[in-house]
Amino acid sequence: VLFRMFQSLVAAASLVLVIRTGEWYTKLLLVTLFPAIVFWFYTMTVTQTSPLRALGRSIYLLQQAFGRLLSLSLSITLMGLLLLLFTEATLMQFVLDWSVWVVDLSPDLRHEANIVFRVFSTIFILIFVFILLFTGLALSYYSLEEIADAGTLKADIERIGR
Repeated sequence: VLFRMFQSLVAAASLVLVIRTGEWYTKLLLVTLFPAIVFWFYTMTVTQTSPLRALGRSIYLLQQAFGRLLSLSLSITLMGLLLLLFTEATLMQFVLDWSVWVVDLSPDLRHEANIVFRVFSTIFILIFVFILLFTGLALSYYSLEEIADAGTLKADIERIGR
């Protein structure tokens, strides 16, 4: 268990180092490789195999369907960006103005409450998007496994004659 945690830590640290470069290609790598890396870690967790075997299994499953995984992650990410735009929209300002109208605050405290509310809503939206992304990728694993191996279909065919 400790060795697996160390492997995950090394992989996460290398991903952070790539992101920290700040170049244009890091955003492209993040958008395209992050879902595949999460898929790989989920495969490693579900199959209880070594990282190399899980990587081979992930590549096998993603050979035909990397576009599905990418479109799923892009659609969830775009939905998250639309939700983040909500924190900067006029509607959010209306909610903040309404809350100030209900609770009488000084101008300094009003500004601080505005910042705290925006930070809280941004963090909540980011956590929500990551949960949706991880759940979608986990469900994609089972879908892609069934497409590639057809294990349930083969079992159902065997039960037809019984």
